[in-house]
Amino acid sequence: MPPTNFPTMHLLNVLGDEFPDKLPLLTGPWIEKINLGSGGVVHGIDEGFVNVDRSYNDGWLAGSDVGEACIVAGDVLSDLFDLFEPGCASVVYSHHVIEHIPHRLVRETIKQWASLLRPGGIMYLGGPDAIKVADLVRDRPDLWDEANSFLISGGAHRAAIWEQALIGMMYDAGFSEVKAWGRDRSEFKSHMARVEFCVVGVKS
Repeated sequence: MPPTNFPTMHLLNVLGDEFPDKLPLLTGPWIEKINLGSGGVVHGIDEGFVNVDRSYNDGWLAGSDVGEACIVAGDVLSDLFDLFEPGCASVVYSHHVIEHIPHRLVRETIKQWASLLRPGGIMYLGGPDAIKVADLVRDRPDLWDEANSFLISGGAHRAAIWEQALIGMMYDAGFSEVKAWGRDRSEFKSHMARVEFCVVGVKS
């Protein structure tokens, strides 16, 4: 199965709601859009982005249909500036990656990712919101196992992040405007989709 181009579809919704004037960035050259920690073909790789993931070094995509997507094997921390020049991108997208960064490095990582953007570019970050997960389990204790797996992922997640903390870190990283995706997700089929942070900012 070829890539579903989930990042583009997701950003069409998020930007359409929060920064509709930035929608034209999604039709720009693929070389100017970076998908950090892109993962697999279902919810990660996008043919309209440069897709970066260290797992590609391990042949993880062997046998997968990546279509015409640009695939780059690299670490989103240690290899970042070997792969990209500061100010090279109009869009930086990273979904369910920042929580894998050691908590002491999260603030600096956001600044480094932001440095890839030219002024007026946008960065989207999504992942499990620690406060929203706690609120969910308080109201639905029967979802504890599912919520615990979502938040901690067997120890693979190394930072507890929540929406307001992330917004503050993005302002500190040089964004002029930052918004949480305001769409009502209470009717989403997946409980976990309801407790994600989805934050997008415009670079100063």
